[in-house]
Amino acid sequence: MASGTVSVCNKTEQPIAVAIAYKHPQKGSITYGWFKAMPKQCSNPLPRGTGNVFYVYASTNRIPVLPEDKEPRGVFCISSDRFEDSYERHLVNGRLDCERANMTARKFTKVVAPPNVPYFFNVMPSATQLTPQTADPSTGGSGGPPPGQPRQRHTENQPPPPLAAPQAPPSPKTGSPDACRRYPTLC
Repeated sequence: MASGTVSVCNKTEQPIAVAIAYKHPQKGSITYGWFKAMPKQCSNPLPRGTGNVFYVYASTNRIPVLPEDKEPRGVFCISSDRFEDSYERHLVNGRLDCERANMTARKFTKVVAPPNVPYFFNVMPSATQLTPQTADPSTGGSGGPPPGQPRQRHTENQPPPPLAAPQAPPSPKTGSPDACRRYPTLC
């Protein structure tokens, strides 16, 4: 069965390092990294397995730049050096133990995509807004999802919009009885 690929497109101003995790039919859950995506460029196509679910972790200067997946199965072990790793080898009594192998546990962002097709995943400058794509943006593709499917945007860690500044009460006419009763310091 053919494997799908993912290209991580870096829409930020800094290079990012990318790690991918997915379920391999023979090897089980695997994680591998690091691959660079230079500013305003996409990484080379990376394997993401044959299923429709895979996970992405991206960082710049070792600081995560994607929202973290909140599901427990989105946690994988990473290394500071280039690596390929098996999730199952870190399970100790049903718990993930990355430290035993001198690795670090990190929450990856879960991605659901059509299986076995090239997929483009944008990392936006806000570091919280992800735009999955199935068309290649570098070849003039639409950059959107397949026809008939809505564009998905993940903004779970985006701060809420700022609150409007409180408005001052309307300026009363000085000396009016009503204004003096409501705002005695004005009269």
